[in-house]
Order: sequence, then C-alpha cells, then structure tokens
Amino acid sequence: MRRSEHGPDAALERLWPTLQTLSEGLCRGLTIAVEVHREHRWRPAADLHLFHHIARREAMAHLRDLDPRLDEEDNLGLPMSGLLLHPTPVDVLRVWHSDDGHVRAPATRSGQRFVSQQSAAYDLFTDTSFSSQAMPDVCKTYVQWAARGSDLTRFDLVRPRGTSGGFVEPDWTIPLLEAMRSPSPGAGYPKTDAGRDE
Repeated sequence: MRRSEHGPDAALERLWPTLQTLSEGLCRGLTIAVEVHREHRWRPAADLHLFHHIARREAMAHLRDLDPRLDEEDNLGLPMSGLLLHPTPVDVLRVWHSDDGHVRAPATRSGQRFVSQQSAAYDLFTDTSFSSQAMPDVCKTYVQWAARGSDLTRFDLVRPRGTSGGFVEPDWTIPLLEAMRSPSPGAGYPKTDAGRDE
C-alpha cells in the first residue's frame, strides 16, 4: 500500500459502510441495554460491564454479515476489545470503548502488534513523495466509542502508531459522531483533513 492509502480520507472511504453498520448496531445494543435495566429496575452505574456487554451482544449480532472474529488472547477489559473485523482486503478494524478518550496500551502480544505500525504522516526527512512511500499491506484502525444511556457520545475512527505513557498513541483521529447522527442521503462518507500536516 502507498502511504496515502493509510491516510484518513482513504481509510474512511473504504470503511464507511462498515462504520455505518457498526454505529447502527451499537445504537440498537444501547437501546436494548437501557430497556433490560429499566425492566429489572437495575441501575446501569452499578455494573457498567454488564450494560456495555449487552450493547456489545446486539452489536455483534448486527455485524454477523461482516464475519466478526474474536481474538481471545486480547482482553483489555473493554467491551468488544477482542473483536476483529476484516471489512476490506487491506483493513483490520477493532472496536474499543473509552469514556475518557484514551485507550490503555494492550498487554498482549496480539494487541501490541495491532497498535504498533508505521505513521502515515509525511516524513520531512525523506525526499520520497508523500503518496508513493511504501507502507505495510494492511491498515489497522479502531473505533473508539462511548455512550450515555442509549446515546452514543463518542464515535471516532483512529489509526494507532504505537503506545506512549501507558496508552495507545493515535496517528490520526476522525470524530464521526455528528456524521452518524445525521447522515446526508446519498452523500457518502464525510471528507476530512484530519491528521494532515499540509
């Protein structure tokens, strides 16, 4: 793959249908989680893992046509942390929940391999053009989501480039919450300049 194919616009164009399906699945899962807790008069705050796992269960069912796989070795203690999606031949997508906007550095080898990849940013110390620089054959990204009740409060597409200070370090981040809340019919994926130094 060329370096530009690891950039935010190219990745978003490839992943947009998958991201829409994932957003729909998470919203349905959150609605079901709220209904289950209301029916049993449970307080979600008393067991947030249960609330998030109910949301995960429905989202997984919604994603079944995408053949989701679970990496049992990789358990960050986060809903859907072991979920691996291969929506295109050149993309691997994970789904991680984070209320504070940070994802802990994975402790497992598979998780560490996933977040460790060359930056897609332009290298000022080379004469090779931005678009033609050789990169790995797979672009690894993750969706970082958070919710309050049945409403998503965060839905970001993130490309990691390693870890720093015990957390995953983003190469670039595309906030997509507003695009998912009010998609324009026929408009396709939203254009973005995220992560560019131009």
